[in-house]
Amino acid sequence: MWKTFCEDEGVRAVVQCLTQLKSVFKVDLLDNKITALGCEFVSTLIHPKSNCNIEILKLDHNEFGSAGVIALSEGLAICKTLKNLSLTYCNIDAKGARSLFEILIYSQSKLTAIFNCHIIRSTGRALPKRKPFEKRGSRIGAPRRLSEQEPKDDISR
Repeated sequence: MWKTFCEDEGVRAVVQCLTQLKSVFKVDLLDNKITALGCEFVSTLIHPKSNCNIEILKLDHNEFGSAGVIALSEGLAICKTLKNLSLTYCNIDAKGARSLFEILIYSQSKLTAIFNCHIIRSTGRALPKRKPFEKRGSRIGAPRRLSEQEPKDDISR
């Protein structure tokens, strides 16, 4: 559902419908004005109790911020089917990024990629866009060539 502006009540209806359908593998709720409350509904959808098989979840361009990510985290932390999560331009700050980080390192989640997560600093500036997070095999920590390295960010501004 792209740009339907269904907001939280629309998300609630979609979630209720999707809990009955076990054959849906991708949910894309791009730019629907979803808030943290809508993220709570989505969290119930990806929770193992719902028995859904969602593998790809896209919530791009919804400005739910860190409160929304924290609401999603209950389901994300124990979801055994979700593999890809996209949170582009969702107004996520360091607190929300920390929540995602903790899910990735401490949970039993099967999440293998978070795409284009655009993190906002407390100064209001966006952090430099980086490659999507992906769990890697033996290449973790492999040095990059100088031309591939990200420019250093000047904190004094």
